[in-house]
Amino acid sequence: MEWRLFVRGLVTVFVVGIALSSSALAQISTGTVAGTVKDQQGLPVPGATVTLVSEARGTRMAPVVSGATGDFVVPNLTPDTYTVEVTLEGFQAVRRAGLVVGGADRVNIGLVSRICG
Repeated sequence: MEWRLFVRGLVTVFVVGIALSSSALAQISTGTVAGTVKDQQGLPVPGATVTLVSEARGTRMAPVVSGATGDFVVPNLTPDTYTVEVTLEGFQAVRRAGLVVGGADRVNIGLVSRICG
């Protein structure tokens, strides 16, 4: 009887150890930025190019394009402070600095700006 309790306890410790170690390995180390691009009338601006630039390293992330509703998502960002650049031919470019993104963050910056022609 004592032997079975010992084995059961050992199996429990093993299972708990595995569960705890796998959750530590599954930690997310990148962040995401989302937002919406609108014009001066508050209408969505599809087709705007959104680029994030690392303020510490000066590197540019791959640009994304706003969708039909002006929404955009930039995934898999290394934790850093970024400047958001929004451009569209015929419109004045917009820049917004100081956007802090941490690991596992989903930063919704809402309305990026009202870009105007």
